[in-house]
Amino acid sequence: MTTSLVDIPQTQKVTRTSLTVTVMVPAYNEAVDIATTIRGLLSQSRPPDQILVVDDCSTDGTGDIARMFDGVQVVRPETNCGSKAKAQNWALQFVHSDLILPVDGDTVLASNYLELVIPNFENDDQVAIAAGCVLTQRTDTIWEKGRNIEYLFGFHWYRIIQNWANSPTVCSGCCTVFRTQQVREFGGFPERTMVEDIDFTWSQQIMGRRAVYVADAVAYAAEPNSRKYLCEQLKRWKSGWFQNVRIHGIALIRHKPILALWVALSLWEILISPVMLMLPVLMLIGGMPWWSIIGLLVLSELLVFFPPILYGCKKRGIKYRKAFQWYPSFWVLKLFNFYYDVRCGFVELILVPLRLSDGLTTYVRGKA
Repeated sequence: MTTSLVDIPQTQKVTRTSLTVTVMVPAYNEAVDIATTIRGLLSQSRPPDQILVVDDCSTDGTGDIARMFDGVQVVRPETNCGSKAKAQNWALQFVHSDLILPVDGDTVLASNYLELVIPNFENDDQVAIAAGCVLTQRTDTIWEKGRNIEYLFGFHWYRIIQNWANSPTVCSGCCTVFRTQQVREFGGFPERTMVEDIDFTWSQQIMGRRAVYVADAVAYAAEPNSRKYLCEQLKRWKSGWFQNVRIHGIALIRHKPILALWVALSLWEILISPVMLMLPVLMLIGGMPWWSIIGLLVLSELLVFFPPILYGCKKRGIKYRKAFQWYPSFWVLKLFNFYYDVRCGFVELILVPLRLSDGLTTYVRGKA
């Protein structure tokens, strides 16, 4: 894994003492990865003031492994909380710092992550949320390869533009820093949707506060390595996204129109996806030679997708040839994204308002 250091985005200067930060690790059956996650926290160039592992009634010894590390506090509820947000809310009682950083039990932060993210809160009182770039820890399977290309594109194109416009659509839940008092004032991490990160990001921006993307900070997440767990993850992610569209749509238009525009563009992209997917077939039926169709597709991909992907490779120290090798997996992932966009969007935006469905209400992890 590689990291890079680039200038931190400039914000309004405010003189104050350093803010304290608690890193909270909600963990359920994370025995395979929890030690690596904790080692990453202990190696931070700006050490956290508290490392709090929330052993959510694991059955694989996750808590025992976490207790082996000096300076790590392990807490365990009497019964399994049922979701990441609920586990974090239960553990808020043990947090006494200015900032809180929930980190997934299978995510590893680059050693300078806290050093790069925390100054954004110290330098601007309006910053409520800040998070860095996410990459995959491994690229062994087609699903992990596709997701890494998706991250290279999204975090080095969409997220940069959104940050320039002061309207990030989400600060990733696996590595986002929050102001503790604002979380408490909000009633805790949102439990009403399947994706508390999007819910809180949009809610805070609607209230007039800022969300910040810190491009230089990197977190490495363990992504689904099988079709089964990818589908579970996509179902939760997509359902949660459309739940937030349903809950926050009108408020975004009224109070955060730029963010509403990004959401509208995402919805438009979903609506035209069937046409784009069928376009090569329609062109072939229309008499265009197959070699011309392939050439046009390759050219469009090179012009639209590859510039930010190659920029991301350069910034993160990834060999360019890797991106070309992984790219076919990205197309496979696109098909799965499209399927769950349509399926979950229909349920959450049509069936739920018509009271024909409750939508997705049970939190299911995208891993074993």
